[in-house]
Amino acid sequence: MESPAGQKQLLRKTLRLLAKQQDPAELEKESRLICNRLELSPEFNKAQSLLLYYALPDEVSTLELIQNWYKQKNLLLPVIIDDSTMVLRLYTGQQKMQLNRWGIAEPIGEDYEDYNNIDLAVIPGLAFDKQGYRLGRGKAYYDRFLYQLRCPVFGLCFAFRYLDNLPLEAWDIPVQRVISSL
Repeated sequence: MESPAGQKQLLRKTLRLLAKQQDPAELEKESRLICNRLELSPEFNKAQSLLLYYALPDEVSTLELIQNWYKQKNLLLPVIIDDSTMVLRLYTGQQKMQLNRWGIAEPIGEDYEDYNNIDLAVIPGLAFDKQGYRLGRGKAYYDRFLYQLRCPVFGLCFAFRYLDNLPLEAWDIPVQRVISSL
């Protein structure tokens, strides 16, 4: 039997192929539905400081959510520093963003280090399972980072990526809630 790491690699390839078969207009519609469900959650409504993410093309789009809320709440976005380090920075508007080496938009500014004041973390994944476990892109940025948070962690997930079970490794941490269109 293949190791969990090998199973994850194979699943990533399968999910990337499946993503290419999806209708972009349908995924955008699904993204809006998922983000609306997030906005209706009590955790989102109570939160003043939120960790969000600036979505890649194959992830649940958070751009509209970010644009609608950044003036009312402190929205923190991840910034990749090197192959093992992710930090957070406050989003202050589209004009204060730059592209990293993978073409992901990241905020410019000082690192945010007051992790105890984050009220809710909303993270992406290639897939989530019914137990809340997440399949990432394989770099383990969020795996290393989530241990530092004391707030609820939610995952946003397209229906076609919400699976019954994922291969697990010792360091995998489940999110408290997966928000999908299902």
